[in-house]
Amino acid sequence: MAPKIHNVKQFPQDMVIVLLYDPKPLEDVSIDAIRNQTSFDVISYIAEQGVIPFKSTKTAVQGSFQTTRLEFIDKNRTPFEHRDTKVFKNLLNSLPRLSVKAIGINLFLNIKLEESRNAGQYIRDNFLKNGSTFEEKLGSPIFANSIRLFYGKMDNHFDLRLTPLQLEGDELNMQLHYHRDIHIVDTQKLISTARNFLKEEKQELKKLVKILF
Repeated sequence: MAPKIHNVKQFPQDMVIVLLYDPKPLEDVSIDAIRNQTSFDVISYIAEQGVIPFKSTKTAVQGSFQTTRLEFIDKNRTPFEHRDTKVFKNLLNSLPRLSVKAIGINLFLNIKLEESRNAGQYIRDNFLKNGSTFEEKLGSPIFANSIRLFYGKMDNHFDLRLTPLQLEGDELNMQLHYHRDIHIVDTQKLISTARNFLKEEKQELKKLVKILF
C-alpha cells in the first residue's frame, strides 16, 4: 500500500440536498411564494417536463421541484461548515407540505495531493486489490483507478466515490453521498432533520479526509 499523504489542499465544490416524497402536483406550487420568500429570482414552470427549475442571480444557489423530487444545489466554493442553509429553509417554507420518504445529501470536494503525486495512481495503489494479477489478465499496466464504496445500512448509508480529475494530474474529486429513508410530513421537522444530517455528513467527510490522506 502506498504511504499516506498528510498534507493536501482541499477545494470545496457543490453541496446538494435532495428530497424524495410522495407525488405532489406542480400546480400545487406557488411560484410567487418562492419568489417572495426566497432569493430565487429566476423561476420557470415547464409543465411538459414536469419540473419547476429555479436559481438566484445574486447567490450561487439553484435547484428544481419535480412531482416526487426536490433538488437544492449550493454552488458556492466556501468551506462547507460556512455554508448558510437559510435559503434551503426559506425554500421549504415557500412550498406546500411534502410527505418526504428519503433525504439525500451530496458533498463534492476536490483534493490536491502534495508533491505532485498522481491521483489516479494513488487511488490504484490504495484501493485496487491484486493489481498485478489484473494487469497480467489485461495484458497492459493499470496506471489509474477510481473507486466507489457503500457503507452503513441499506436504508441509512454513505456512498463514497474517489475519481482522478485527470489521468496524469495530482487532483481527485471526492464525492460523499448520504442517504436516509425517513418519513417526515412536518416542514419544520424536515428542516431541522436535514440540517442535522448535513452536519453529520460534514463531520464524516472530515473524518474520511484524515483516514484516506
